[in-house]
Amino acid sequence: MPAASINVDDDILLRRPSLARAEDIYALVDANRDHLCRWLAFVDAMRSLQDQRAWLKAMLEPGHERWEYPMMVLHKGVLVGMIGVQNLGSRARFCELGYWLAADAQGQGIITRSCGALLDYLFGVEGINRVQIRAAVGNARSRAIPERLGFTLEGILRQADLANGVFLDMAMYSMLKEEWEERAT
Repeated sequence: MPAASINVDDDILLRRPSLARAEDIYALVDANRDHLCRWLAFVDAMRSLQDQRAWLKAMLEPGHERWEYPMMVLHKGVLVGMIGVQNLGSRARFCELGYWLAADAQGQGIITRSCGALLDYLFGVEGINRVQIRAAVGNARSRAIPERLGFTLEGILRQADLANGVFLDMAMYSMLKEEWEERAT
């Protein structure tokens, strides 16, 4: 079972949400709806607290954590976003990271540091061999995360996502375990 929490540093903690946090997560999504909906398809599906509760309840079902594992990003104890792992149970030992951050929390390195700590965990504890990140081609802030962490840009997936009624080209990045370990030395 994946970790219930990961201490990134003195300021950042990644924690598995409980159903009791659905209201906090929904409030953050709703307050950042305009900021997020341009790039992220899930925002359109989160139209009410009931939608958020239903999603979170599904994520917390026993056994589901191997396929999708969301974690809250807490900065100095305050919920500022979410980071998640998909396909952790893949036979090919790969997974995909996704993340979002409130507009007022951007530009502080929060997601870059969170991804770095999560990569340490995934490669070191979970035995993952490949981690991939997809980011909309036009989302410079999101693309900067894998680029800053040394991921390889593998290519562009044309019209591979749909957000806010617009098809988005997605940049596909990857990091292999051996590459991550080489960076650490």
